[in-house]
Amino acid sequence: MDKKINEQDFADLQHLLPPMFAEIVRLIGLDSAYLLVKNYGGTTFKVGKNKNKQGKVLHFALAEVVGEDNACKIEQHLGGQRELNIPKCDAVLRELRNREIRREYDELTTRAQYPMGTMLAAQNLARAYHLTQRRIFDIVNAPPSEPPAQTQLWTMAG
Repeated sequence: MDKKINEQDFADLQHLLPPMFAEIVRLIGLDSAYLLVKNYGGTTFKVGKNKNKQGKVLHFALAEVVGEDNACKIEQHLGGQRELNIPKCDAVLRELRNREIRREYDELTTRAQYPMGTMLAAQNLARAYHLTQRRIFDIVNAPPSEPPAQTQLWTMAG
């Protein structure tokens, strides 16, 4: 699956995002940050200053993924730091996949014309997402990921 994170997803799933990804998003925007994670997630990306030959090569590699302006923003933001640790964002991507599976399952089993039975719908989704049928049922029956409830810091004596 290749699902992009949109503004609503970012708001809904912010509790699952690594802090570094949130920082990247604020700096270069959702689309470019997604491309960076998609191409280099889970790695440390060397960042150059775009001044010498090696720096220009590193700058070009970064600009090829996120664009020239965003590459410059990242280099300027890092202020000479030579490496950018790019998170994989597995929890977010997994939750996006699970939401898509729930949506497709509901669509398949409740459509007006020729709705599928639950077993057939789960079987089709298992093949489409390379999961087991049991895992599809687990996903369909589980609630969407919610942010942890904030605990009240102060209680009123009363």
